Amino acid sequence: AWHAAPGAPMLLLHSARTEDALAFRPELAALAAADARFSYVPLVTRTAPGRRIDAALLDEVLADWGLVPARCYLCGPTAFVEAVAQLLVARGVPQEFHAIAHNRMATLNAAYEAIEKERRAA
Repeated sequence: AWHAAPGAPMLLLHSARTEDALAFRPELAALAAADARFSYVPLVTRTAPGRRIDAALLDEVLADWGLVPARCYLCGPTAFVEAVAQLLVARGVPQEFHAIAHNRMATLNAAYEAIEKERRAA
């Protein structure tokens, strides 16, 4: 079972196109209900009310959470990761976070593109 480090709060913004695409949503909601240090915010982008992770949403969620993230993990398309990383830096996350996020996503995307190229060649 998942357990937070003592005293370490965690916020998960979980975004997908539809509610059905939010992997492990029931389990994550149960974790949030069982541990006050874990906050879970599921978002859907293609069905009502349809919210995306943007400046306004981050301001709202971080204000409700009451903390500045010490660490952030992002996944998604490179442009999304870069945009959200800049938004987080503007909200107090250390600047070096953006470089780390950008470099990791660039490495992952390059590996994915190489695999796709090999599959097309086969």
